[in-house]
Amino acid sequence: MANLHEIFDHVMNLLANEISLDDFEDWSAEYSLNIHQQANKDARNLAYQIRGILNAHEDDDSDVVLRGELAQAIFPFLEEHQVGDSSALPSMQFNVEENQSAFVG
Repeated sequence: MANLHEIFDHVMNLLANEISLDDFEDWSAEYSLNIHQQANKDARNLAYQIRGILNAHEDDDSDVVLRGELAQAIFPFLEEHQVGDSSALPSMQFNVEENQSAFVG
């Protein structure tokens, strides 16, 4: 079943480098497979948005922009639905040279 908490957790795990981009893409593809049948409109729309971001950046040499767009995609849901701690996202910094994101603060 689609829920914002699961989506948030997976995006945050990717941003914190706790899962690989390949693992995140695999999860997203499987998660989105039957998402159109789910009742939670916000989760459904966010899942579609994430798939769109992944598709738009599939040929990029770096995933820095992709990670930034994923962070921006989940940010509105953090406060609106109290899914997670939105203070983690503004303090997110992306290391362009090493193609990694890291939490600061």
